[in-house]
Amino acid sequence: MERLRQRERGGGRAKEAHSPPSPLSPSDQPTQEVLTAVFAAIEKINQEAAAAAAAAAAAAAAAGEGRGARGAEAAAAVSLTGLLLKLMPCVPGADAAGPAPPDERLAALTLDVLRECVPAEVPGVVLLSGGLSERRATEVLQAISAERARRARACAPSRSPYPWAISFSFGRALQASAMRLWSAGRKQRGRGGGGGEGEGEGARGGAEGAERASVAAARTAAAALAGANRDASLGVYRGPHPAADADAADGVGLREGFRGFRDDAVAREAAAAAAGARREKEGEAAAAAV
Repeated sequence: MERLRQRERGGGRAKEAHSPPSPLSPSDQPTQEVLTAVFAAIEKINQEAAAAAAAAAAAAAAAGEGRGARGAEAAAAVSLTGLLLKLMPCVPGADAAGPAPPDERLAALTLDVLRECVPAEVPGVVLLSGGLSERRATEVLQAISAERARRARACAPSRSPYPWAISFSFGRALQASAMRLWSAGRKQRGRGGGGGEGEGEGARGGAEGAERASVAAARTAAAALAGANRDASLGVYRGPHPAADADAADGVGLREGFRGFRDDAVAREAAAAAAGARREKEGEAAAAAV
């Protein structure tokens, strides 16, 4: 990290003068700590590789050979210029209390962590959806891109404190609607048999037609989702979102609990499930008492 700060002071990567870093909340600090540890480990590896290469070069020179040192260093070192950093944006954790922060706040925190931790040599940062719904993942990416553009306008283009490309590496948030549409056709085809011979042929034909239609719909959905996230990575996404569940309880069905993601819709769902479980236990207790 000291090497990164020295480069910033030397003009290789300018710090913003117009906007101080946002204070990190406790839920953001682990992200910063992990990134700091990762790049500290890379720097240590590269220092050890350079030392080993220098020793190999000295040994080769002593033996009258002049080859092999550069190859040894290249084989052992980690090239930051060939690295894509893949991480989640700063979003509320599973145990966060109170309402979720606005997207502009999440974007500011994410950019502050990246600016503090990621060297300028890294060419790109690709964000995971981290259990966010399709719509929310796109909205957060849009907020990050817009905030980055806003901050960059206050800096000289050649001295941006955010030199990396920022894009997306979404999994389910890029595919869920397309997979849902495709699987619906597959299920209908599986039910296409039965009946008499003529009736069965007609049912199979209808099921195969439904499957073809679902494949076409899935392709259209996949292209639309890719287009929405392309726009969000450029900061020009305006909506509406093409996800099949964009207006259905914030896409709660995409939530993966092991990822530590929480938002208000998920909190409502969890509270409703807990209340239902309590009512069921109370009903069982009342029945047992009778």
